[in-house]
Amino acid sequence: MRRVLLVLVSVVAPAIAKPVSAEMMVRMPQAPMQRFCLGPAPWAELAKCFKLRVPDAKIAPPPAAAPHTRIVTAGNQRYLYAQFATSWRMVRLLPPSEWYEVASERELTFGNDKARARRIELRHRLDLPEEGHLDVLFEKIALVCPLQGSACSQVTYACTVISKGRAVETFSGDVSVGDAGFAIALGDRAQAGDRCRR
Repeated sequence: MRRVLLVLVSVVAPAIAKPVSAEMMVRMPQAPMQRFCLGPAPWAELAKCFKLRVPDAKIAPPPAAAPHTRIVTAGNQRYLYAQFATSWRMVRLLPPSEWYEVASERELTFGNDKARARRIELRHRLDLPEEGHLDVLFEKIALVCPLQGSACSQVTYACTVISKGRAVETFSGDVSVGDAGFAIALGDRAQAGDRCRR
């Protein structure tokens, strides 16, 4: 009697690499200011946080036109803080390579329940190198922050690009705040080019 030896070979399909989604990626560690000193908290507590976590932090005095705001510089980053009642919280990062100024602030109401928010006006200038010359972009930005702790929304409602002494792109609109506290810009953007629509 013949014996037949069967050899079973297990074939394993090769693993197929899949694109790495945002959820699968390990997040880069945030700067200490964003990890520990976000607020909301009284300013004295935030000052202690800066001293402990970011000893090189420099606190600019509040602008006369916006006394409820302060800019804190730490390393090569700048952070905008705003006051809400007795607490302060970080509301925006200001890129260090660009020029920003807090121009003014005021309170407003929005929605059917007349919720309150603080509107902070920012002025922004960005140099745009072109071949043989430098264009300059100017923007007016409204930062709308509900007083009850919701995230701030921001909108650019005016923009002009100057090239060789003349405006080559421009628009100027108004700001509307919806029931949820989100700011939107209203106005004609027919003369706004790609750089003012970015």
